[in-house]
Amino acid sequence: MKLVRNHGSMAQLAAWSLAALLTSLVLLSSTLSGQAVQDAAPGVSAPLVEEDVQHDLSPPLRELAAHFVPSDTKPPGESEEIPGVAAYGLKTQREATRPVSTPLPAAPSGANPFRIVQSFDGISTAELRAKRYYVANFATDSSGAVGQNYFVETVNFAFAVFDKNGTLLAGPTPTSVFWSGFNAPCGPVNWSDVVVLYDRTAQRWFVSRFYQQNSNSPYYQCFAISQTDDPMGAYYRYAFLVSTTEFNDYPKFGIWPDAYYMTADRNKIYSGLGMFIIAFEREKMLRGGRARRIMFTLNNDNRLAGMLPADWDGVLPPPAGASDYLIRPTSTALGWYADTLELWQFHVNWYTPSASTLRRTDVLHPHAYSPPCIGNQSCVPQPGTTNALDPLAWGYVMYRLAYRNFGDHESLVLNHTVEVHDLGADLHVGIRWYELRKDGGSWSIYQQGDYAPDSDHRWIGSLAQDRYGNMALGYNVSGSRYPSIAFAGRLAQDPLGTLSQETTIQEGGGSQTGYIFWGDYSQLTLDPADDCTFWYVGAYQSSTHHDQAWATRIVAFRSEQCDRHRL
Repeated sequence: MKLVRNHGSMAQLAAWSLAALLTSLVLLSSTLSGQAVQDAAPGVSAPLVEEDVQHDLSPPLRELAAHFVPSDTKPPGESEEIPGVAAYGLKTQREATRPVSTPLPAAPSGANPFRIVQSFDGISTAELRAKRYYVANFATDSSGAVGQNYFVETVNFAFAVFDKNGTLLAGPTPTSVFWSGFNAPCGPVNWSDVVVLYDRTAQRWFVSRFYQQNSNSPYYQCFAISQTDDPMGAYYRYAFLVSTTEFNDYPKFGIWPDAYYMTADRNKIYSGLGMFIIAFEREKMLRGGRARRIMFTLNNDNRLAGMLPADWDGVLPPPAGASDYLIRPTSTALGWYADTLELWQFHVNWYTPSASTLRRTDVLHPHAYSPPCIGNQSCVPQPGTTNALDPLAWGYVMYRLAYRNFGDHESLVLNHTVEVHDLGADLHVGIRWYELRKDGGSWSIYQQGDYAPDSDHRWIGSLAQDRYGNMALGYNVSGSRYPSIAFAGRLAQDPLGTLSQETTIQEGGGSQTGYIFWGDYSQLTLDPADDCTFWYVGAYQSSTHHDQAWATRIVAFRSEQCDRHRL
């Protein structure tokens, strides 16, 4: 039975079950390495093409920030779900009856191959409150990217700019400053789910957030693309209409040669409606011209599943004309036909936009997995309190879906939060991670593993590879420890499916006692100066507090191989 927000009729449930059975039969012959299905897939709309609603060139960001006047007024950000209440009114029968899968090996393989070369404080609630910014009970949503000379961090409603030595150069300042004076529906009011990236080949900064003017107005996606490599300089600003009826929640992005790609949940992440999948005209946005967006909508048929677009790392571009890749995980525990990783391709055609396509091309079958705490957002334990934290599990792929072209093969690395099933009836939240490869044929699962090296719980991971194929995973950890930040890694030649022992980035100093929401993402990116130094930003709980009292930490680490062979 599928998860549904309201009780459906028995006829609906029967129809859904029959559809799932027929889909399973179609996929029966697929193997672990995947099956090329070349499927337009039911529920995909025709491409919807529109130009931007408005665009301009901003004054330098340093000038906009200098004229900002603080206010402790609560921003009209979206509510999460109700604390302590299941995100859905029903749980699936499968939750109680599905067989428990044999866990993948979770023991660390050896010492962490990466050494920390830089570590400094990022934005914190204490700092924001001292500036009279309203931050009570808003999740961190840590995002950060490294450029040639700077590190730019965003949290839910603020940003800061650092040099690579950790010196604070600007901020923290509300992210609404990026759109100050923008005569368009992006406005000066704060909205959340901000993401920052560095467009390495163009040497530009990319900032985006969703926006709605008022409760009766349409939903937009707002962009700020820097005119130069200076993050405090001028920005090309854009507003694009997404929908007149559905909220574009949890937007995530991938930079690709032919477009900026975005996925977002239709009308909240727990609606089960499906996804917005959009390509924005990167070439025009990099020079401030009128730009278009090509959008598909995807129907999930009241089943939960997120989706991410590939974000390109490295010097070598994707093969000429390659479509952007997207991953959607499906879970039988959430009413889907199988535990899969669906691989989709978005082929954008800017010359004939109506010829653009979105197709499901491969269905990969990983080791069986279950999202933890199905039907309940209060899940991850903390010391000294019965209040547990939201794992944002539900099979969602955690940000980023990192792509790299090694020449002899293409690679995608990703992770999501799972129930590890190695403690019997006891809950154990861990991180399932994957490397997918394509060497001329179809995509396949090259390696996978569950990272849960002890009885503590790990979630909100971010995974990436350096230019040598070495891999790192940053994440949160809690249980016997206060909510903390840590990372593990592996060298390319290590045994497949294994990660190293854990390195703590920042130990937590207390528990969050009155609010279950923690953060929906953290972010790991590669330094464009050498393509092998990882930069990670995540959040920890600084002290025990009824409201959120998080702080963030920014850390850089690399391998000895990187030290020996610098670009």
